[in-house]
Amino acid sequence: MRILTYAGEEAWDVPITRQHVRMAVHKVGSELMSNLNSNDLQILRQIRKHKRADRTKEMGRQLHYRWALEYNGEKWADVHPLVVESAVYKEAKALSRHDG
Repeated sequence: MRILTYAGEEAWDVPITRQHVRMAVHKVGSELMSNLNSNDLQILRQIRKHKRADRTKEMGRQLHYRWALEYNGEKWADVHPLVVESAVYKEAKALSRHDG
């Protein structure tokens, strides 16, 4: 919804174009990544691997900032697609492969 809202704001009174959507995606992605730290990245990798966010303070932070999203129904969680596609997340993933 935030992407749609931002795209509409960018377009103002003209039809929304792909450029407006790209700018909105960039803005939302930047907002998402602004408070992320290395500990968060490790926790997000756990969430992505296990598809769940346990009710701990650390995982609650991931849900609060919407870096991870929890889905109802079968009750599973995953990392926000914009976080997964971010350079910071990809770098952390690559570094962990080299360390392990």
